[in-house]
Amino acid sequence: MISDRFRITGTLAAIAANAGWLFGLRILRMLFALFVMAWVARYL
Repeated sequence: MISDRFRITGTLAAIAANAGWLFGLRILRMLFALFVMAWVARYL
C-alpha cells in the first residue's frame, strides 16, 4: 500500500532527528558568530 511506502522506520527517524540537531546547531553557531562579528566591528 501507499502508506507502507511512506512509513518512516526507527533508524530513518533517528537519522532525521540527528540531522535536524546538527543543522540547527550550525544555524545557531552562525547567528552567534554574526552577532560577535558585528559587536567587534563596532569597536574597530
